Amino acid sequence: MAKKARRGRPSGSKNKKSNGKIGRVGNVAKMEVGQLRAYIEGLQNVLAKKVSEQRAYFEHQLSQLGGYVSKKTSAAVKAVTPNRTGKQSTRRLGKAKDHNDG
Repeated sequence: MAKKARRGRPSGSKNKKSNGKIGRVGNVAKMEVGQLRAYIEGLQNVLAKKVSEQRAYFEHQLSQLGGYVSKKTSAAVKAVTPNRTGKQSTRRLGKAKDHNDG
C-alpha cells in the first residue's frame, strides 16, 4: 500500500513557525512590563542607529551629486520661473464686450 502524502512543510524546511517568539527574547505576550519596556528601548536604539547610518550614507551620496544636481536644477528653475525682466507678455487680452441694455 502506498504512503499518504504529508501535509504542511517538509521536515527539513527552514522557515518554521515561531509560535509568537521574536528572535531570542521569547514570548512577548508573557513578558513583564519592565522587561517589555527594556526590550522596546533596545529596539528603538537599534532602529535609531540604523536610521542614522542610512541618513549619513545618503547625505554623502547627495553631497557627491551636489554639483550635478545644482546645474540641472538651475536650468529647470530658469525654464519654470516667469521672465522678470520687466518685459510684458506678447499675448494680448481680448477686448471687453459692450453690454448695452437698450
